[in-house]
Amino acid sequence: MNKIGLILAFVLCGFYLKAQLSSNNICIIGNGNVQKSSTDNAVAKSISQLKIVRVNFHFIQKDDGTGNFNEVTDGDGRLKNGYVMAQEFLNRMNGFCNSNEALSIPIGNSIPVLNKNYKFILDAVYFDKSTAYYTYTSFQYPHALLGKNQNNVMNIYMQYGSTAQPGGSVIDISTTPGLKYTRMRSFWPGYLDQLATEGDYSGFQHAFAMSITHELTHLLTLSHTVLYPGADPCPANCPNYPGTDASCDDGCADTPTAEEVMAANNCAKHPNCGFNKFDILYCSNNLMDYNSGISLTPCQLNKIHTGLEGGLKTYLTCEAVKTDLVLSTVGFPNMSYFGKKITVNPPAPIELVTNNITDMYFSESVDFSNFSVRYGSTLDVIYETPCNY
Repeated sequence: MNKIGLILAFVLCGFYLKAQLSSNNICIIGNGNVQKSSTDNAVAKSISQLKIVRVNFHFIQKDDGTGNFNEVTDGDGRLKNGYVMAQEFLNRMNGFCNSNEALSIPIGNSIPVLNKNYKFILDAVYFDKSTAYYTYTSFQYPHALLGKNQNNVMNIYMQYGSTAQPGGSVIDISTTPGLKYTRMRSFWPGYLDQLATEGDYSGFQHAFAMSITHELTHLLTLSHTVLYPGADPCPANCPNYPGTDASCDDGCADTPTAEEVMAANNCAKHPNCGFNKFDILYCSNNLMDYNSGISLTPCQLNKIHTGLEGGLKTYLTCEAVKTDLVLSTVGFPNMSYFGKKITVNPPAPIELVTNNITDMYFSESVDFSNFSVRYGSTLDVIYETPCNY
């Protein structure tokens, strides 16, 4: 991508690299135990090409607009709004995507460490007033009512948790567009608690961003490697994990099963060790387990890229720049726009107001009429090559 446009003001947030999340995450992937996806036996043609996946953030509030981040504040009086928080999350998520590391199990393996070549871009940020969907429960699914651009953008719902333990879930790991969303619970109360007890939320945010990345990577067709879909540990034919189950497998030969790992350590340790324990011997450091690790294997990356070449291609920025786009408004809640030819031509003059950050991705041209950019806002105009797979 080539940036050719106008930049008035932009501040990047740094990373706090120590995860401090010690509570459990939750993943719910469909029904039953089989974790196979339609990408198991396919071969990606473009695994070396960077793919950028579009996402929306939804900060779900109560009907009266309280109880979460909003357009101006953090919901508790501080001038840290949801647009800024969503961008901070995205920066951290892409930090995990920009790095890979050697798989920790099996011990002494020589599995190649490939570039991941996928990341996320912020499409829009929404502040939904809905007491009905405010609290994360096992039976409240907001996507049908609140989801935006569901076949082209993955939606992230930030809900309140009735428990203080953060977590998240998805229901679909197929390559079919539509149900590509994740519900994440308890960031806002956890954020307030971290400010009250630690004076800083960055470590908690870092770990929560890793959980979001984990859930979105489920949406990109990956399963857990040593856990059932609901996050229970796979059996390992050991006293503490009795029995065997061939269905508790992610379809990748280069991610060892729990049974294989525990056979190697004489049933001493299950590889699902928990957060911040990925550097302990025989503990998994795979992104798709609960451990704070970021490793993905060649097979897992092949599955991701195969899905993005196929049915999930509609979520890519390079696919979005194949269709012309005409705009009469520019700015929040949208953070990014995509089109082959982008035309901004409102009936009356408009401007990108202060503190708005907007990117326009195009593959042929961008034309502006009756449009101006106010000082203190950011407009980037970026060339994007259309998908060729």
